[in-house]
Amino acid sequence: MSSSLQNPSPPTGRHDFAIAIFCALPLEADAVATLFDNHWDDKYGKAEGDTNTYSIGAIGHHNIVLVHLPNMGKVAAATAAAVLRTSYPAIRLALVVGVCGGVPFGKPPNDEIYLGDIIISDTIIQHDFGRKYPHQFIRKSHIRDNLPRPPPSILAFLAKLQANPTRNQLGRKVLEYLNVLQQELGTLTLSCKDLGCDEQQLVARKRSTLQSGMPVIHFGLVASGDSVMKSGEDRDRMALADELIAFEMEGAGLWETFPNCLIIKGVCDYADSHKNKRWQPYAAATAAAATKAVLENWKADPGCGKSVLAKYLIDSELPTTKSRTTCYFFFKDDFADQRSARSALCCILHQLFEQRRALLSEKIVERFETNREHLISSFGELWDVLILASQDKNAGEIVCILDAFDECEDQERSEMTKYLRKFYSTENNGASNLFRFLDCLLSI
Repeated sequence: MSSSLQNPSPPTGRHDFAIAIFCALPLEADAVATLFDNHWDDKYGKAEGDTNTYSIGAIGHHNIVLVHLPNMGKVAAATAAAVLRTSYPAIRLALVVGVCGGVPFGKPPNDEIYLGDIIISDTIIQHDFGRKYPHQFIRKSHIRDNLPRPPPSILAFLAKLQANPTRNQLGRKVLEYLNVLQQELGTLTLSCKDLGCDEQQLVARKRSTLQSGMPVIHFGLVASGDSVMKSGEDRDRMALADELIAFEMEGAGLWETFPNCLIIKGVCDYADSHKNKRWQPYAAATAAAATKAVLENWKADPGCGKSVLAKYLIDSELPTTKSRTTCYFFFKDDFADQRSARSALCCILHQLFEQRRALLSEKIVERFETNREHLISSFGELWDVLILASQDKNAGEIVCILDAFDECEDQERSEMTKYLRKFYSTENNGASNLFRFLDCLLSI
């Protein structure tokens, strides 16, 4: 089953994309795209007025839209996030992936952060939005008490990632995907001598004797803002005040549009005046490797396990064949059309007639032409058309999968339930094909 999920069918449309990854630098996007399990042809288009540039593909069973930001900073990220919504309205998780400046000594006690280590945010603070950092800071309340907290689904997911079994698995996966990037993108690991580092600036650290060359994943509060942190003194003062572990420039721009937002970045410098770009390729690679490892553990919404099963059935176990027609509809309570039972039947009928043109009989066409507006607005009329099509001698087996039926609008869900009960409470030998359709619907 897992191997089939790793090779899903191409999405049917933009509504099938639930995860967005934002990258500000080309080298960040290159590392992410290199780790796509599938690259989908860019045939899905964009909404009118969408000025973003995208790459689309899949990681595992997740369809991914990769957003190429025009430049760095929270304004560019906020603008791109708002525009993304017009073309990809079903996005549930936003990831900011790339490079950042790390706080060398992290959270106490002495949790050292090295170049190439991975930062995952558990909270985001906008550090250039008027917050004062006095030289003698006395904490009366923690900054986390005044920040918007991540949604419960994100908090629970972060708790899972930080548990030892998952954290150890993430570490192994990061090394595995770093090896892939090494082969695809060339040399990523160089010594300080190769990079031309100033050995007079070396600072004695403890971790190097224990974990040579292995990037470590750090979870904590990340500061985000348009200004680049270039002062070690300011960095240390702010980090001490709020227990920050890193500084970056895009995360704060996504927060209002996507509360389900995580920053996953590799440390390319120490957020001080000693800045250069030598570590950026390796840091971008560790961030991309961690992103893929993290997504392999994600379940986006309650019931996502059933959604994955439903998609697996559609793609692998019950695909359309010469004798079987598979139709499906995924309910979501975010948008009116996706919580409508009438929309579900319209979608199912469209899929059915698109795959089996012969079932679109003269009688059904006549019903559409006679009173189209009334037919598509009436659940009962649409249901009758479905029954009529299923009774055709050429119908074969019809399988319909409805996912997240509990997210259907209350009144329409009750109406559909009424029709199902009525159907099962009466003998209907002429609709044996539909019995299989309903049995599959109810088993999901």
